[in-house]
Amino acid sequence: MHFSREAVERAQRTMEATEVLRQHAAVIADACQAKESDQVIAAMVEADGSFAGTQIFPRAELQDKLEVLEVQEQKWVMTLAPNASVSEIERRCSDIRYYANRRRNAILRRLDQQDKQA
Repeated sequence: MHFSREAVERAQRTMEATEVLRQHAAVIADACQAKESDQVIAAMVEADGSFAGTQIFPRAELQDKLEVLEVQEQKWVMTLAPNASVSEIERRCSDIRYYANRRRNAILRRLDQQDKQA
């Protein structure tokens, strides 16, 4: 595990992004309905924390699309399968948020220990 303030910020951004996506779960679920099984739905959050909508693309293009969305456009992205329901999206957001919070707290504890030892 990488113990830095940047890692804390990444975990915090994950927590914030999943909350934005949870709030837009119905819109995201609508985008997931009746899509082909070889497609992927990307739900996105802008760097400023606003909902960036969804994109649908062939599964074969996943790696290239994520490179553009996450690296070049600086978006936080959660990928979903076709026909994901509102409850599935909300549960996934809650799970990701829970683990991001645990990671953030663990890093903060470690950084606090390091500061006390210095």
